[in-house]
Amino acid sequence: MRIFLCINFLLILVFIKPVHSFTGRNEIKTPTDTIEQWKPVFDTSFQKGLFRTTMDIRKNHLTGFIFIKKVSDTSYRILFSNEIGMKFFDLEFRQGEFIVHYCFPSMDRKSLLKLLDSDFRILFFSNNGIKKISLVKTEKKNETIFKIKSEQGKWNYQISTPTGKIFFIGSIKRFISKTIIKLDYSDGITTGINISNPMIKLNISMNLISP
Repeated sequence: MRIFLCINFLLILVFIKPVHSFTGRNEIKTPTDTIEQWKPVFDTSFQKGLFRTTMDIRKNHLTGFIFIKKVSDTSYRILFSNEIGMKFFDLEFRQGEFIVHYCFPSMDRKSLLKLLDSDFRILFFSNNGIKKISLVKTEKKNETIFKIKSEQGKWNYQISTPTGKIFFIGSIKRFISKTIIKLDYSDGITTGINISNPMIKLNISMNLISP
């Protein structure tokens, strides 16, 4: 009963890899029709989702719920609060704009917020701002791998061939800590998200409990 009360409270608040090595790349010269290459993590039918969440950063361990709401076709808002409704952060992601509505003082660090912006933005806008796509050869018949250069940086996308869904995203950066994102689906709905950055000991684990 306590959990469901907290869930309702959260909804009210919102509304007032291991490093992979790839070889054998073939450039795709027209990356505009990305929907033909993969399906977005959150498709056009997505409106909102409540995820049971744990967040570890160095020695700090946080638990609670992340509520994601699609504000418009070009905007998403996420709220992370604990079980009694205390907010950790309230962030909005628009194409070309990042808005911090609230951030708990101990988490209000430019480097952390920049990382959250980059990681969630690639989930919400995986098809946007792409400048170059290279197909990476793989011996696995059930997956396709693309190397992406976009406004959000350079990434590897691993796509499930049977479903067309992205199940792995990894940032490509030299001399900078790497982000690893793993995704799970059920009946085409994103049910699990894990974001990790081993270099700064960040791990965010999200499991859908209410679409």
